[in-house]
Amino acid sequence: MRLYVVVELVFGCADDGEVIHIPGYVVRGAGSQTHYEYEVRVNVNGESWSLLRRYRRFRDLHLSMRGKYGAPVRKMPTTSVL
Repeated sequence: MRLYVVVELVFGCADDGEVIHIPGYVVRGAGSQTHYEYEVRVNVNGESWSLLRRYRRFRDLHLSMRGKYGAPVRKMPTTSVL
């Protein structure tokens, strides 16, 4: 099953040519195998990429950054916010 939902989250500033946009997510699987994959669009200096990633991948990145940089890394939103 695929269900696409639109969410509007934008990080960065278009003025400096770097923008990360999370326009929505797809619900995949069924029953206990159901999970969300968030669409991530990245625009840097005129080049753009679009990819799908699970929340777990964002959490793993966040934990890695917190371990390396400490307090400057802000709290990550929960899945209910995204």
